[in-house]
Amino acid sequence: MDRVLTRPLEGLRTALVAPLARRLPQWVTPNRLTVLRLTLTVPLAFFLLQQAWWPALIVYLVAVLTDAVDGELARVRNDTSLLGARLDPSVDKVLHLVLYVTFLPASPILLTLLIVLDVLLFLVGLLTVVARKQPASIAGASIYGKWKFLVQTLSIVLLFSTRLAPHATISVALPSVLVLAIVFAVLSMVGYLQQLFGAWNRHPAETAP
Repeated sequence: MDRVLTRPLEGLRTALVAPLARRLPQWVTPNRLTVLRLTLTVPLAFFLLQQAWWPALIVYLVAVLTDAVDGELARVRNDTSLLGARLDPSVDKVLHLVLYVTFLPASPILLTLLIVLDVLLFLVGLLTVVARKQPASIAGASIYGKWKFLVQTLSIVLLFSTRLAPHATISVALPSVLVLAIVFAVLSMVGYLQQLFGAWNRHPAETAP
């Protein structure tokens, strides 16, 4: 199953993300891209409050691009850090929380569940980073986390479509995409919990309070 899920993502990484990461100048670092993504939450929130949907969508897609590239850049340059491992998921959760709260009326139950899962993933992910004390091992998301990122991005584009083209039939796919994002979020959570329990079992003395 993992191989089936990995193959299309590897093709996408090889064809698009990796070439872009290799062409970035040296002053562009993974952590700087993450900070840029955090900065983008300000204009994103402003445009959402103004109901300027097209500018908000463009800002969001730029943020998604930085999210896709920073991990690949860290891998290519072997530039991982505990700060980056903690900062990256924190920024992602802030970005998506702003969007989910804005679009909550479009699907209250499913979006609330995604918010709860995102918060839990954030907390368990941070615990896993601290417990393992190996930022390189946690810098890359699991295969389920990567698919969650893709499906989550698609769901947000569909949420924008409910405002940009409210009568378009494409929005009927929104509930199914949100459910799929929830499924990958749960699978990603299971993976984090396995890593966390494994770290505690290997280093009980170090991780005990």
